[in-house]
Amino acid sequence: TKAIYFTKNTASRTALQSGHINAILEDSKGRIWIGSHHGGLSLYVPKTNSFINYDIKNGVASNNIINILEDK
Repeated sequence: TKAIYFTKNTASRTALQSGHINAILEDSKGRIWIGSHHGGLSLYVPKTNSFINYDIKNGVASNNIINILEDK
């Protein structure tokens, strides 16, 4: 098993936007979602070892994500 370590990089749109991780969820499709303190919601893209980030600018209610639940 190989471990990958990510750090925040607010200058990059494809990096984690916060180093304070509050929640991690693997959804039913195997995607990894990360909720952070003042960094919004991030979706891990394994093919590029990068993230798609969602925050209040594109529809997330808050940039402080404390829990993640998947819709059924």
